[in-house]
Amino acid sequence: MPKKIGKRDITGQKGINVIEEIVLEMGFLWYPTGGVEAGIDGFIEIRDDVTEEVTNSIIQVQGKATEQKNFYQKTILNSNTNVDNET
Repeated sequence: MPKKIGKRDITGQKGINVIEEIVLEMGFLWYPTGGVEAGIDGFIEIRDDVTEEVTNSIIQVQGKATEQKNFYQKTILNSNTNVDNET
């Protein structure tokens, strides 16, 4: 029987890609754990954008994704981040 990767898996990876984009725009570092799994999807390492020094502070991230149209745009516009949406 052939292995399958479902639509939810693809949607989940798209969500991780959005997280990475936001984290990098913030000037922080993103370390994905890789692969489809049910736990921590990655780590954010906090970095001072002015001095370019890492702070040795780590945030564990578990992403959630949806196929809802414009979810990314609505979420970003309603948050306190300074990330521009290019879609």
